[in-house]
Amino acid sequence: EGPAGIFFASLFVVSSSAIVSKVLAEVGTTHERAGQLALGVTLIEGILAIGVLTLLNTYVTLGSQVGRPALGITLGQLGAFVVLAGIAGLLIVPWLLRRVGVAAGEELQTIGVAALLLALAAMTYAAGYSLALGSLLLGVIVSETPQRFQIERSFEGVRDLFTAVFYVAVGLQIDVGLLWQHALPIIAISVFVVLVRVGATTTSLALVGMPPRDAFRAGLMVAPIGEFSFLFAQLGVVAVLVPAELFPISVGVSLLTSLAASALARRGGDLTQWVAGLQPAWLSAWGGYYRDWIDRIQARRSRNLLWQLSKKRLVQILVSAFFVTGLLVFAERLH
Repeated sequence: EGPAGIFFASLFVVSSSAIVSKVLAEVGTTHERAGQLALGVTLIEGILAIGVLTLLNTYVTLGSQVGRPALGITLGQLGAFVVLAGIAGLLIVPWLLRRVGVAAGEELQTIGVAALLLALAAMTYAAGYSLALGSLLLGVIVSETPQRFQIERSFEGVRDLFTAVFYVAVGLQIDVGLLWQHALPIIAISVFVVLVRVGATTTSLALVGMPPRDAFRAGLMVAPIGEFSFLFAQLGVVAVLVPAELFPISVGVSLLTSLAASALARRGGDLTQWVAGLQPAWLSAWGGYYRDWIDRIQARRSRNLLWQLSKKRLVQILVSAFFVTGLLVFAERLH
């Protein structure tokens, strides 16, 4: 309970995108519907992790003084910065990539993207947020450009290198004896995490209208926790809000859930068939009725003229409000 409970719960919010993408590539399900759903879940969780990291930093800074107003202001400022950086990036990055693509080869374009990455990460850090937020924003912006596949190919080796360096750096901070000392809690927590994450992901995807089989297979693939969990645990340990044992426990849980995810992804088809066989007829019928209801709502909304005319204006108003707020709040910090 208290700070320890908050940090402990945060460890299991985000799956490891690096591990999930590797597992999907190994089992050959990256381009299947379940694999695409799993990648989508990891992307949404990565965005959520930025917010969680910001809130935890606020908690560490304000301590017991933190409350709903402070959390609301923190989330509002985070949204304003994301919109400000996103609009600025969409205006600059595609234009710069086109100019570099015409005037130079792939090597210079790769160096240019690396420079943009460092610049956006530095700007994010100057605004008071994690470097990971800047990297995530640039990745989203570049994914909307025609050069995305070329840049992805150029950075593939660098991605693998830094992933390895990150996990080596984490491993160097771990006393292996602590893993053995806390073996039982690590195993128990790992089982709990796998069951809860698979169940929560399956339920969430089913509630938005995804077929149960694809939802369940996607849930099996997003079981491992990783990068952000280490950051959350380290933040709590450094702030002396949680016991030092939380960091090696998070690493041990990440290791076991990663091994479990690989095995679950390989046997995903068989497990899906087995779970489908256990499903009662009434639940299957109810699920079919629910998906039909979702489809009817979506079809009705697509035919609603007022919604079609107003939704773009609402988005524009919201984005404009966040953009102006970002200019007013962060202009001095980024000057």
